[in-house]
Amino acid sequence: MNRVIAKRYATALIGLVAKDSQVDKINEDLGQLASTFDESSELRHFINEPKYKLTDKVQGLDKVAQALEVDELVQKFARFLVSKHRFELISLIASSFDQLALDRLGKGRATVISATKLKVAQTKALTAQLSAYTNKKIALEVDVDPSIIGGAITQIGSLVLDGSVKNQLDQIRETISKGN
Repeated sequence: MNRVIAKRYATALIGLVAKDSQVDKINEDLGQLASTFDESSELRHFINEPKYKLTDKVQGLDKVAQALEVDELVQKFARFLVSKHRFELISLIASSFDQLALDRLGKGRATVISATKLKVAQTKALTAQLSAYTNKKIALEVDVDPSIIGGAITQIGSLVLDGSVKNQLDQIRETISKGN
C-alpha cells in the first residue's frame, strides 16, 4: 500500500518539474534528503514524534534541506509531506521518482551478472543491444558471480533475463526429475 501511495506522490512531484533539464537535480536532491532521513535516527524521531508541533517539524526540516542545499521545489515538497504526515515515505517516493525520472528522460538502468569479468568491448556491445531492445539510453552495471558458471543474468527494471548456465542446468535437472 505504501508503494502505491509513494508512487502517487512521486508522480505528482515529477509533474511539477517544468523542464527536463531540472529532473536530474530534483532526483539527486530528493535522494539526498531521503538518505539523510534514513541515516539519521534523530531526524526520523523528530519528524515521526507526535508531541512536536507541525510548525516545528517544518522549520527543522527546512534547516536540514538548506544545509543539504536542495532545490526549492524539493523543500516545498518535503514541507507538504510533513504537513500530510507522509514524510516517512520519502525513501519510497525517492525510489519511485527515480524510475519516473529515468522514463521521462528516456533513460534506463540495467544490471548484468556474468560468471567472469566482461571486456570493455563486450560491455559496450551489451549496452548498445540493451539500448536498442528498450529504446532507452541504458546505464549498465556489471557484476561478477562465478556461481552462475557461464552466460549472464540481465535485469532491466522488473524484467529478468536469465541466460546463465546454472539456470539451464537447473531446468534440465527439473525436467529429468519430472520424467518428461
